[in-house]
Amino acid sequence: MNELVKINEMASSLMKDTLKKESLGIISAKQVGKNWQINIEMLERRAVPSSQDLIGEYEVVITEGGNKILSYRRLNTRRRGVPYTHSEEEK
Repeated sequence: MNELVKINEMASSLMKDTLKKESLGIISAKQVGKNWQINIEMLERRAVPSSQDLIGEYEVVITEGGNKILSYRRLNTRRRGVPYTHSEEEK
């Protein structure tokens, strides 16, 4: 299995276990030193209709082997179907 695919799957699983929320997908992944920095979308709150679901974007740093979260933080939230709005400082 490709190492990046393995790391992404491990990050999704770790965040799901940590936050007790559904992982919706990986936005980005990059190696930082020996660790990995992953941006991942998590379902914050399910709604009816689903277009009102609240989705969070998280940045998570995991160990080289992908078996431990070193840090995570929520970067943003949005409703499903609405793009993220990032501040000028983040661009």
